[in-house]
Amino acid sequence: MNKDRHADPFLNMTMFQSRAWLKIKGGSAWQANLSGSVEVDFFGTTNGLENIVRLRHAFIKLAWPKTSLLVGQYWSPFFTVDVFPQCVNFNTGVPFQPFARFPQISIYHSVTQSIRIHSVLSIQRDAFQEIGGKDIQQRSGLPAIHLHSIYEKGPVLFGIGWMQKTLRPLFDNIQAEAMTVYGKWDMNRFTFRAKVISGNDLADHIMLGGCVNIKNTVTGLITCNPTQLMSYWFDVDYTIRNYSIGIFGGYSSNLGIDRPLTPIEQFSFSARSPDIQNVRRVSPRFTVKSGAVKFAFEYDLTIAKYAAEWNAYLIPMNSSPVQNHRFLLAMYLVF
Repeated sequence: MNKDRHADPFLNMTMFQSRAWLKIKGGSAWQANLSGSVEVDFFGTTNGLENIVRLRHAFIKLAWPKTSLLVGQYWSPFFTVDVFPQCVNFNTGVPFQPFARFPQISIYHSVTQSIRIHSVLSIQRDAFQEIGGKDIQQRSGLPAIHLHSIYEKGPVLFGIGWMQKTLRPLFDNIQAEAMTVYGKWDMNRFTFRAKVISGNDLADHIMLGGCVNIKNTVTGLITCNPTQLMSYWFDVDYTIRNYSIGIFGGYSSNLGIDRPLTPIEQFSFSARSPDIQNVRRVSPRFTVKSGAVKFAFEYDLTIAKYAAEWNAYLIPMNSSPVQNHRFLLAMYLVF
C-alpha cells in the first residue's frame, strides 16, 4: 500500500528571516543624488544551507529629477515591489508570486506624475536560476530583458510587464517570455492587491515549470522547449489601529508545451514539479503591533494535484489532490 511520507506532522522553529542592512545616502555624481545599500539574511542559497549568510541586495543608485539608474543586485521586476503578497510566511506567495533577486542594470523614468517606465537587463544567480543551472542563461551570451509600465494616481496603482530571456540548454539559443498584469487599491485601512502571470520557464522565479528535452528516436536530434504556466493571486488587508487581518489566495496551473509530441519522440524534464497539474492556496492571517514589535499568526491551506501521466502537450493528466496544512507563528523586532 502506498503511503505519503510527508503526511506526518512536522514542527520547526527558525530564525533565518533575521536580516541586517547598511544604507548609504548623500553625495552626488554626474548631477545625480547618490545612494547605496547592502542587505543580508540567514536563509542560505539552497536546502541544507539554512542559517548561512546570504546576500539579498547590493546596489548603487543614481537619482536625477525624472530618471534613476540602479546597478547591482535587487528584486526582479517580475516580483513587482509595488504589488506583492503580505503573507506572514517567508515564501511571500511562492509559487503563485514570482520571487527572485538578480544582478541587474535598472532604469526608472517618470513620463508624467502618474506614469513611469521601468526597464532592466538582468542575469541569473545561485539561488534564482534554471533547474539545470544558471550557466544555461550565461552560455547564451544575452541578459534577460524586462519592460514595465506603471500607472499610479491616488489610491490606485496598475502595472503591466513583459520579460524575455535567452537560454542555451543544449546547442542552440531558445527564447522564453512572460507577461504580468497587476494592481493595487489602497484606501488606508483597506488594501486590495492582485496579479496575473502568464509565460514559460519561470523556474528562476521559483514558479512551476522550466524546460523539457525532447528526443527524436529516429534521427537522435534533441531539442528543448520551455513549459508554460498561468498563475493568479489576490491579497486583502484590513487594518484598525495596531491590528490587522488579511487573506491571500492563489492558483497556478501547468499548461505544458506549445506543440504536441509525436509517437517517435521521448521527453525528459528539467523543470520544477512537472507532475503538478495545478496548485491552489488560501491563507488567512492576523497581526498585532506594539511599538517596534509585531506578532503574527497565519494558517495556510495548500492543495496540489499530482499526476502520473501527461498528454501529448505534456500537460499533467488524471491527477489526485494532496493537501497541506501549515500554522505559522512569528515575532518581529523592526527598527
